[in-house]
Amino acid sequence: MADTPVESLAAASIKEKVEDEKCVVAQYRTTTKQKNAFAQHLATCNKNSVPIEWVIDIADESNGWFYGTGYHYDDTTQMLHVMVPDKENPTFDGQVLLDHRTVHLIECVDGKSDALFNKIVRDSVIKVKWDVEWFEEAEDGQGESQGWAGDGTTGSWIHSSARYYIRIANQLLVEDKDLGQESRGFVIITADLNLKLLKCHKGKGIDDFSRLINEGVVQSSPEAAEVARTTLSPQSTPVHANSGFRSNGDSASRPFSSAKDNYSAEDTTSPAANNTVLTPATKLADMSTGLRECVVDILDDRDRMKSEANQLADSFHAFALEGDLDEGLKLMQHFESVRAKAEKARAAQDSDLIVPDDADDKIEAIADDAIYLAQKLERNLTKIVRAGGEVSTSAEEEIESLRRSLRKARSDLQAKEDELREARG
Repeated sequence: MADTPVESLAAASIKEKVEDEKCVVAQYRTTTKQKNAFAQHLATCNKNSVPIEWVIDIADESNGWFYGTGYHYDDTTQMLHVMVPDKENPTFDGQVLLDHRTVHLIECVDGKSDALFNKIVRDSVIKVKWDVEWFEEAEDGQGESQGWAGDGTTGSWIHSSARYYIRIANQLLVEDKDLGQESRGFVIITADLNLKLLKCHKGKGIDDFSRLINEGVVQSSPEAAEVARTTLSPQSTPVHANSGFRSNGDSASRPFSSAKDNYSAEDTTSPAANNTVLTPATKLADMSTGLRECVVDILDDRDRMKSEANQLADSFHAFALEGDLDEGLKLMQHFESVRAKAEKARAAQDSDLIVPDDADDKIEAIADDAIYLAQKLERNLTKIVRAGGEVSTSAEEEIESLRRSLRKARSDLQAKEDELREARG
């Protein structure tokens, strides 16, 4: 079977309606201006050598990370031409694969390829559900705890929940508790030793959870470390990682960063460990994982909304029939909170504020994603059969069985949507 052609990220970054692609981090959405600028830029160069200027981190074969600059992108192989630290005084000049285990994207500074940069970042966002602690430096230097570096920096460890992981940027979006009990926003945290992973719920993002711990990128609780040791994770450093700049890399080393002051991303898994072009089987596995996680999200939201509906019913009963003024106050506060969230969402719609999506939109988006993945999975199965020519009777039976399962999954998802609508009503 022939290798699957490499997807053109350049074409995907300027396709029709790319501006409508959502992202949990507003700065990585593509604007019409960025799309047009990159389209004009592509018209002046070859696809196998697109001039760019991106600030990056690059890994060596021992998992050390160093500042670098990307100067060209090959859209036919998804390779980057990079120099460490830059072209003025390079200690390394070579090609690396555009892979989150090899390269972390920090910033696009050329003003022309932002659309490509943003598309790559959006496609690397995955949903996770991790309990974490992250270190926040005290502004007055009077914190109770010390940071990982042992340089006297003091602050406090904040317990929170991580909801998204941006692989290619090595960043986590964790819930911001400072917004109040009735509001939930996100803070962007770099995955480094100022982060401690505590628990991965329902296996969401377990591969990355384990990899970050096993490679010593982050700290972890004993329980999380045990889970990571017993979980198979992708190869830590791809074969395209380089060691030629290690001896001179100290001057280019990037210090670990602390916390920095919103989902079009598909849930994807790591490319194959040998960095070959993704095979159809690998893509099917990726889509299967995404489908499973979408269903888990829908079930979680169903349970949450049922619980909220029951609580509201109990409060209304206590207030209307038993005259409980405290429960009446809770009802009033709840509806004021709903109104405030709606007004906040409208105010932030065209801004760069990080705000979570409306619950109704979120549920519909998850269901749409699940159905889309199921359809895509079925189409790829058909392609494999056609490309493979003759197949065994058992293989045909397995494929037909999977198709029946996908049809049932779509039916179940529609039923869950109907159930959620009834719960909301």
